[in-house]
Amino acid sequence: MHSELSKTLDLSFQRLEEIPDWVFTQNPDLERLIIGDTYDEERDNSQELMDEEWRYKNILKTVSPKITTLKRLKYVDLRGNWLEALTLRSLQCLEYLNLERNFLRELELHNLPRFEFLNCYRNDLEKVDLEHLPSLKTLNLSFNALRHLTLKDLPSLETVNVKINKLQSVELSGLPNLRHLDLSINRLEHLHLRCFPRLYTVNVLRNRLQSLVIEDLPSLQNLFQHENLL
Repeated sequence: MHSELSKTLDLSFQRLEEIPDWVFTQNPDLERLIIGDTYDEERDNSQELMDEEWRYKNILKTVSPKITTLKRLKYVDLRGNWLEALTLRSLQCLEYLNLERNFLRELELHNLPRFEFLNCYRNDLEKVDLEHLPSLKTLNLSFNALRHLTLKDLPSLETVNVKINKLQSVELSGLPNLRHLDLSINRLEHLHLRCFPRLYTVNVLRNRLQSLVIEDLPSLQNLFQHENLL
């Protein structure tokens, strides 16, 4: 059911392969778009559910560029679909994006000035390109296939979770508000962390680290580094 006055549109469990055109033409004031799975956030933790319990309730394979016509869009939930690649640009109001449990290999997000939250848990990501995201605070890239990660010039970023990937190298710069960094269960052999004034927790357990250099981290309180080659 849809109307021009609707600000929230939930198309979960519809077996959709693409977003219908009427979503763009009949919902100019849309703020929340949900095409995935619904659950009670107070009782359930979606990441603990088995795949067969809830995945593939939709089979969205692509996201139309027309999504940029939804000028007031703030919240997008596309979890549990079949997306393999996604590019989003110049959505001026977008704040929240949930891509959990898709088949994403590539992701590009550019010029999203209010964007705060990204969840890409359990995909197949090999490449992530994040640029001009001045408000991004939370980034979850856990359970993917990343071999290299570059994060730079993200002034609001506080939490980065990249555990259980295939990381061999990491480049971090321009992250003055970074507080929590999880690089556990990867393939890192060397890591140098320098000049993160608010970094509070670092988790690098179960890598292949032969060297770990930590400099100018005045707020560091928790360092998990066991099960390495140090």
